[in-house]
Amino acid sequence: MNRQIEQGADLLIINKFGKHEAEGRGFRNTVALALEADIPVLNGINRTNFDAFQNFTGGVAENAGGDMQALDDWRAFFPTS
Repeated sequence: MNRQIEQGADLLIINKFGKHEAEGRGFRNTVALALEADIPVLNGINRTNFDAFQNFTGGVAENAGGDMQALDDWRAFFPTS
């Protein structure tokens, strides 16, 4: 997956930022690569790990909750190639 990010991607979707990512493992490096490359990341996060994700992202993450309109508005903000 990291190769695709390095080659350029329009969007990264990760189903969750869980315990492993909160502890510095799992998909954490992949998410970091995407963020560094200005690739938008949509990441499922439970309440337990939200603070760890905010710390990881420097507080730039936004919580869309389960609002599909908010997710669609967020997606529309990013141009596709």
